[in-house]
Amino acid sequence: MSITRIEHFSNEIFYEIFEYFDAYALFNGFSNLNNRFQLLLNSLLTRLKLDDYRHRSKELFLNNYAEILHYHPSLPNFYSLKIDLWIKEQNHTNIYQLIFNLPKLKYLKYGSVYTKNINVVLSLPIATDQQKTSIEYFIMDHGCSIKDLFTLLSYTPNIRYLKFINTMDTNNFNLIESIKLMNLTKLSIDIDEMTFDEFEIFIKKLKVNLKILSLDIRHDDISYLNAKRWECFFQENLSQLEKFYFKKMVHFIENYQTPMYLGEQNEFNSTFWIERRWIFKVENNFEDLIYSIQPYKKKWYEYNSKSNQLSKSIEFEINDISPEQWVKSITINDHIYHALTITQIYHLQISMEISLEELYKILVLLPDIEILTLYRLSFIDPTCISHEELQPLYLLFHENHFQKISFNDVHQMADVQFLMIISLHVNHLHIHYNDYDLVESCVELILSHIQSEKDSKLRLLSFTMPKFVNDISEYLTKIIKENKLLNNFIIEQVKNDVYIKWI
Repeated sequence: MSITRIEHFSNEIFYEIFEYFDAYALFNGFSNLNNRFQLLLNSLLTRLKLDDYRHRSKELFLNNYAEILHYHPSLPNFYSLKIDLWIKEQNHTNIYQLIFNLPKLKYLKYGSVYTKNINVVLSLPIATDQQKTSIEYFIMDHGCSIKDLFTLLSYTPNIRYLKFINTMDTNNFNLIESIKLMNLTKLSIDIDEMTFDEFEIFIKKLKVNLKILSLDIRHDDISYLNAKRWECFFQENLSQLEKFYFKKMVHFIENYQTPMYLGEQNEFNSTFWIERRWIFKVENNFEDLIYSIQPYKKKWYEYNSKSNQLSKSIEFEINDISPEQWVKSITINDHIYHALTITQIYHLQISMEISLEELYKILVLLPDIEILTLYRLSFIDPTCISHEELQPLYLLFHENHFQKISFNDVHQMADVQFLMIISLHVNHLHIHYNDYDLVESCVELILSHIQSEKDSKLRLLSFTMPKFVNDISEYLTKIIKENKLLNNFIIEQVKNDVYIKWI
C-alpha cells in the first residue's frame, strides 16, 4: 500500500494553502523545514501578507517581521506586500523604512486599524535618488498629515495608482513643495477633512497626468456639488481625465442644519458632462443623501435611444421611504427638496416595497418623472387591488406623464392587475422574471389585453431574466403569430433582455 506524503502535493496546491497564512506564520512554519519547502519559498513566492491582529505592540511586530522583510533578497519574484496593523502605536517610521528597503516591491497596501481616523506619525526625510523605490501601486489605509503624505510620495516616483484616506492636517499646504508624479494615472481619495478649496490646491501640488479620479467625500462642504466649478477645475488642471467617480454624502442629523445648495439647478446636465458621459445620480441611504457621478452604463429603458437623451438620465434611487425612523425630524420630503435644489429628476427608482398611496405622495413632489422603476408593491389584499388603492393609481397617470415603467417582482395576483392597468398608460413596460414559463404567460396576457383596448399607448414590451434560452425570440414570435396578438412587430434579444416592439 502506497503512503502519500505532504511533500508529494503539487506546487499549485501549496500556493493555494499559503494564501491562508500571513507571512509570519508562513515563514515560521515552513522556512528551513526541508529542502522542498525552502525551494518553494525561495523561488516562486511573489506576494507577502502581514496581518498583525495577534500582536498589540510595535516592538513585537518589528521583531516578528523584520527578519522576513530582510529575507527578501532571496525571493527574486517578490513584488507585493499587504500589511494590516492592529497596534495602537502612532509612529510608523521604522516600518516604512523596512518597506522602502525592498528593491523590487511594486504593490504596497498599508493598513492600520487604530489610525484610520487619526494621523500616523512619520519622521522620514525626503527621499534621495538612491532611496527611491520601484513601488507603482500604493494603497495607504491610514491617515497622515499632508507633509508626511508628500514625504512618502517622494519615495515612490514611479507610482501609477494611489489611494489614501484624508484625515490629515491641511493647514500647511503653502509650505509643501510640488512633486512630479508623471506616471500617476489613477487617484482615489476618501475625503473627510478637506474642503473643495484645499482639494484644488492639493491637485495643483501634484504634477500628474490623471486618467481616472475617484472621490468619496464626507466633508460637509456643499461646494463639492457645484458642477460649474468642477468644469473649470477639470479644464484647467485635469483636461486629460477620462473617468470620474464621485460620491458626496450629505448628512441629515438631529439638531444639525444640513447645508443647502444655492447655485443654479441642472448644471450637471450641461454639454460638458454629457459629452464625457459622466452621469449624475441621487440616492438616499437611511437618513443621508448620496450624490454620485459615474461613467455612463446603458439602462433597460434605452433600447434604440439616442445619446442626446442622456440629458434626462438623472436618477433618484430611494432605498428608504421613512428616514424618520433614523432621525425623527427628517422625512423623505426633506431628501427630495434637497435633491431638487441641484437637479431635476427624470428617473425614479424605488428599491424597496411601497404602497400605491406612498408612491403617489412621492411622485407629486417629482412632476418631471418620465421613467419609473419599482421593486415591489404592497397591497391590502394580494389577490386584487382595492378601490381605495386604485384612486391614487389613476391619479398618478392623470398628473404624471410616464413613458416607461419597470416592475421587478410579479408574485401575486394584484401585481398582474397592476400590469394590466399600467400597460394602457405607458409606452414601454419592462418586467424582471426569474421563471422562463412566466414570460410566455405574461406576453399572452398583456398583448391580449392591449388588443382589446384601442387607446393603449404601449408599443414596447421587454423582459429581463438571469438567463434566456437561445431560441427565445423564435419561440415568442411563434406564440404571437399563432394567437394573432400583433401584426407588425420585431423581437430582439440583447444579452439578458428581450424586446418586443410593434407599430
